[in-house]
Formats: sequence, C-alpha cells, structure tokens
Amino acid sequence: MPKASKYLWQAKHNKELCLFLKTTNKYDDWVITTAFYSSLHFVCYKLFPLKEKINGEERIFQTFEQYGIFYQRKIGKYFSKHQILSDLVGFYLPKIQPFYDSLMDFSMKARYNHYKLTTKQCETAIEHLNKIESCCVT
Repeated sequence: MPKASKYLWQAKHNKELCLFLKTTNKYDDWVITTAFYSSLHFVCYKLFPLKEKINGEERIFQTFEQYGIFYQRKIGKYFSKHQILSDLVGFYLPKIQPFYDSLMDFSMKARYNHYKLTTKQCETAIEHLNKIESCCVT
C-alpha cells in the first residue's frame, strides 16, 4: 500500500471510530481525540509527498515522519510534530487551518487537562473534521 493510501486508510478508520463513539454519548474525550487524529491523517494524505525548495534545490518528502526528522535537524531545536504539522497546514492549506488548530486544541484539552467537554464541542469537532476531509480528499 503506498504511503499516501496508508494516511487515507487511517483517516477513514479514525473517523469511523469517532462517529461510532459519538453515538454512545459516553466518550466525548475520545470523540474529539479521534476527530483530531482523523484530521491529522487527512492532512498528511493531502500534503504528502511534499515538494519543497530548500537552498534552491527541490526536495521531496514522501511522509510527514520524514519531513519531521528533516525539520528538526534543519532548525536545530525541538518542535512538537503537532506544531510542525500545524505550520504546514497554515502554509499549504490555510483555508482549513482554523478548523485543524481548533481540533488540535480540543484534543489537547481532552487528553491532558481532563477538560469537561460538551455535546456542542463534539458536534463542532465533527463539523471541523468533515470540512478538513472535504478539502483534503477532493
């Protein structure tokens, strides 16, 4: 399976789980987390392979993981992979950046801050995921 297809498969798999969890009305933190990770994979599907000019030379990064390693070495300091991907979304897919960043923020709060989530936030997360999918798959 080509790398891009793996991203698409994982995105759809995560979205399917997200929508299933939403029907249970029990796991709002996981609804939001799976919505975010689904969007992450849709974005990687859209962006990779990625061509960038670096010092006048075109480089092709087949995967986000490959790009992340390069970026860390190029910059010479640590940036989270989530921040690197958010920056790529802002540069290459600015139309969906607000939706992506909102999902990332919801997900971080759900996972790390034991943030109480509302039904409305879950619905918003799924709306954002649908907008991201629409942009990345069409």
